[in-house]
Amino acid sequence: MTDITVEKSGNSTNGHALKMLDPDTLVQTLFDAIENDWSNNALEIIVKELSRKGFDQRQLLLMVEEKFGKQVALKVIRIIFKQ
Repeated sequence: MTDITVEKSGNSTNGHALKMLDPDTLVQTLFDAIENDWSNNALEIIVKELSRKGFDQRQLLLMVEEKFGKQVALKVIRIIFKQ
């Protein structure tokens, strides 16, 4: 498996590895990041890569809201609009 480490509290990431992942894997990575309380920067990097790959942002928000609730979905909305 490809190392997709994004530091929990830092500002670095293995962007090349994220670019190699398919959108479904990136969504799961985002879910893991949310569950494990990764930094906003890490979440931004994952969301940005999903957007770059053409993943539907509305669908992403619905998935996040269904799994984690409205508060987390609002956090992801702020990340999306920050891009």
